Amino acid sequence: MSTNIPDRTKDEGHQKKTKAIESSNDTTQWPVDAQVLREALREMDEQQERMERMELDTSTEIPMSEIQTRRRAWYRRKIAYIEAIQDTLLERKREPKSTKAEEETRLKKAHQAHTDLMLQLYVKEKKRFSTEQTEFRNSLIDFYGVKRQGLDAEEIWCVVSHSWGNSNQRVAAHIMPARLRDTQMKHIFGDEASDELFSVKNGLMLERQIESCFDNFQLAIVPCLGDQNSWELRVLDKHLLKVVHHFTNTRFEKLHGKKLKFLNENRPRKRYLYYHWLVCISIAGQKKMNMPRIKDEKDRFTQCWGTPGRYLREEMIAALMGYVGHKIPTKKRLRQNKNEDSYEDEDEEEEEEEEEEEEEEEEEEEDSDEEEDGSQN
Repeated sequence: MSTNIPDRTKDEGHQKKTKAIESSNDTTQWPVDAQVLREALREMDEQQERMERMELDTSTEIPMSEIQTRRRAWYRRKIAYIEAIQDTLLERKREPKSTKAEEETRLKKAHQAHTDLMLQLYVKEKKRFSTEQTEFRNSLIDFYGVKRQGLDAEEIWCVVSHSWGNSNQRVAAHIMPARLRDTQMKHIFGDEASDELFSVKNGLMLERQIESCFDNFQLAIVPCLGDQNSWELRVLDKHLLKVVHHFTNTRFEKLHGKKLKFLNENRPRKRYLYYHWLVCISIAGQKKMNMPRIKDEKDRFTQCWGTPGRYLREEMIAALMGYVGHKIPTKKRLRQNKNEDSYEDEDEEEEEEEEEEEEEEEEEEEDSDEEEDGSQN
């Protein structure tokens, strides 16, 4: 067996063809690949001696900087050969570097997308007067059917406080903050979410004080335990419980666990509410006084959400595990359709897949029988 080992320590002007390396007879106990690599190391030792002589030779025309560059390249090659020999002797197989690099890049982008969102809590956002925000507000009002004409002015419904109020006391709340960019949405949820920051599926009309707390990730909206198609408010910041909600003149602890009241069948996307809940959990969990409360919240509502793979990209799930540790003990998963997100059992899907596989096998057997009959005739 012979292999050509190119000498990459030289530039194009000093390239030299390398002799074919043959495995020596005194290392027959080694695997063949290891023998070849070992011979390559011997040749590199000879190269090192030549480089050392070159450094001492004052008459050489090669610049010292180039000699040092070759020495560093030689060292990197030697380390790579030694590691390859170890892998060969231990019968290990290395994964392609390109695949590993791609995975690391995707995971890094997922971490960055989550980190960018977390940092927004500490960056004061300027008021939005853009046409896009105005259109977003009008779309939410129409989508959820929350507008009526009052005695003196137009009134808007708040699904959390169950009350009508003056239009200037209602805010078009983004579930995933508008401070994010389309690229970050894509890294978190996938390509289909890249243009949904100002979608009606990413918003709710809320009373101003409630919207402020929701935007600061002190409040979360989660599925009701007894009714998976209904939603309730959870106060995840313990400090907020004793704060008075001015519009209803009650403390937020009275709103904790309150069921949302929608005026029609339209609902926001579960994946955005799910991610908002995860961020609330991760932020509140950083405060020691919230720890028992957060543990209870995770235990209560983890099963309601189902498998996170239905909402987020795999890389984003891996990034979030370091913050939340959301583990799913149930087989329930969630699907999305045009009108609303609904639950389906994984067992039903598995049964359907098994039936389809059985039908395909029967068809293949019938086709093979027909072919045999045809060949016999």
